[in-house]
Amino acid sequence: MTGVNKRSAITAKLREMAKLLEEEKQLEQALLKATVRVHCLETLIEEPEARYGTDFKKAYIQRS
Repeated sequence: MTGVNKRSAITAKLREMAKLLEEEKQLEQALLKATVRVHCLETLIEEPEARYGTDFKKAYIQRS
């Protein structure tokens, strides 16, 4: 492999690594957003459950 080919291969690997790092960053942001959403939705369910003393999740599953 010549010096130019090695440099080209290294450049391609660096581009691939940068692309993967960007994808990882996007996936981490999506996971964080989903985690926050789940927490909010669970809180929306837990408040009425505490108020009315009913397990809405269990009641819904039994209906299905």
